[in-house]
Amino acid sequence: MKTQYLLTRMKCGRRLGISAAPEENNTYSPFTRFCVYDHHDRDDNKWGSFALDSCVQGVTITQIEGAEYAGFCVISAEDDVSYFSFPTISERIPETGIHTPDSKYFGRMQDIQEIGDSLFACGDGLQFYRRSRYGDGTWHCLAPDLRQPPGTPASAYCIMPRINGPHERAVYAVGQRGSIYFWNGETVRKLDCPVRSTLIDIHVESDDAIWICGGDGTLLKGNHRTGFRLCPGTGLGTTLFQRMTMYDGTLYLAASGGDPFGLFTYRDGRIAPVRTGLQPEIADPHFVDSAHGVLWAMSIKDIVRFDGHAWERIDFPGHPPIR
Repeated sequence: MKTQYLLTRMKCGRRLGISAAPEENNTYSPFTRFCVYDHHDRDDNKWGSFALDSCVQGVTITQIEGAEYAGFCVISAEDDVSYFSFPTISERIPETGIHTPDSKYFGRMQDIQEIGDSLFACGDGLQFYRRSRYGDGTWHCLAPDLRQPPGTPASAYCIMPRINGPHERAVYAVGQRGSIYFWNGETVRKLDCPVRSTLIDIHVESDDAIWICGGDGTLLKGNHRTGFRLCPGTGLGTTLFQRMTMYDGTLYLAASGGDPFGLFTYRDGRIAPVRTGLQPEIADPHFVDSAHGVLWAMSIKDIVRFDGHAWERIDFPGHPPIR
C-alpha cells in the first residue's frame, strides 16, 4: 500500500512548493517530502520531490549566495534551513530547536520569510533571527533577552507561528494571546493589540496596510505607527483563520477550524464564502497563497487553483483523485 501524505505547508511562485508528511507520522516527526509542482510543464513531469530528514515548518523563496537561481527555502522545527537551488545548500540556526546538540531549549522554529535582502525566522519562546542573503551566512538573534528559557510558565510562554514585513526595517511577528512584535532594524518591541486571540498569519499589502488574522474570527489591519484595529464584521464566532492572501484586490482567507470554516473573501466589511464550483468543494482549507496571477488553496488532502477565470483541482501524486 502506498504511503498517504498530509499536505502541511505551501508557498507559490512560478512553481508551487508543498511540504507533505506521511499520514502515520506523529507531530514533528523528522521526515518531510518536499514536493514541487510546475503547472506549465508536460503532464509526466509536473511533479518533483525531495526527501528531508526533518519536520518542515516554514517555506519561502529566495536566492542564496552561490546559487544560480531563486528557489524554495525551508526551515524545520529543529532549526535546519535548506535551500533547494543549485547547488542545494543546508545550514543551521545556532542554539535553536530542542533536540540539537547546542540547543538552549527555547523551543521549536516555526517560520521563515525572505524580506528585502534578508531572511527572517521566528519560533517558540519569542525567538527572532535574521540572515543577510549576501553576508557571511550567519544567523543573528534579533532579541536575545526576549527569548523565553526552559521553565517559563505555560501561561506566559509564546509560540510565534508567523513573521513577515514590507522591508528589512519593518518586520512583524505574531503569536498567542494577541502577541504582535515589531523589529525596526535595531530593536524588537511588543505592540498593542485589541484582542487576546491567537494570531497566526500576516499579509503585507503595503507599509501602512498590514493584515493579521487568527482565532475567534480575528482579522486586524494597521501598522506599527497607527496601531492595529479589528476589521468591521470580523472577530465573531470560533472561526480559525490560518492563512490569507490578496488576489485581484480582494483578501482571501483559509479557515480550517471553528464555525464557519472554508475559503472566504473579505470585502467592504463582509466575510463571504467562496464557491469554486468544483465537486466536491475544497474541505477545510488551511493554506491560501497567490503569485503570478494565480490563486492557490490547499487542505491536508486537496489542492485547487484559480487563474482568474476558472477553478481547477490539482491531483497530488499517490493520492486517489478527489472527484
